[in-house]
Amino acid sequence: MTSLSDYPLTRGKRAASRGGRFLRNCAAAAAAVAGLAFLFASEPFGDAIRGDLAAAAQRLQAMPANASAGRVAADLRGAFAGEHATIDPSGFPATVTVTLHALDRASCTAAVRSARRIEGRVVVELEGYGSSADCADLNDMTWRLMP
Repeated sequence: MTSLSDYPLTRGKRAASRGGRFLRNCAAAAAAVAGLAFLFASEPFGDAIRGDLAAAAQRLQAMPANASAGRVAADLRGAFAGEHATIDPSGFPATVTVTLHALDRASCTAAVRSARRIEGRVVVELEGYGSSADCADLNDMTWRLMP
């Protein structure tokens, strides 16, 4: 007895159907990735800086007061992946400074608006930059994190 899969035409249609389904799934996955990339690209950079600083503050809050400077710097560095950041833990446990380097004028302006000061168990405060007018073409901006 023969089955439908023994006929070449049926096998070809089934393979074509699988191939079409595969292509549709790949197109849907590519559209999802492109949508997420657009979502993250359209996020205001000041909000991203604020989020990174808030994440660093949470990490600092969880840090024991007797943590070494190396441990503090390493733990906080994880909050700034992809950023050009310098972390100075020399004042820990009273203060840790984080400097973000080479921020353009638009990023600086957004950071002044959204990340000037973050209240919480760890206070995060921008040094200098009284207003957006203080932003230059390239900026190194420093925040103090105070547990």
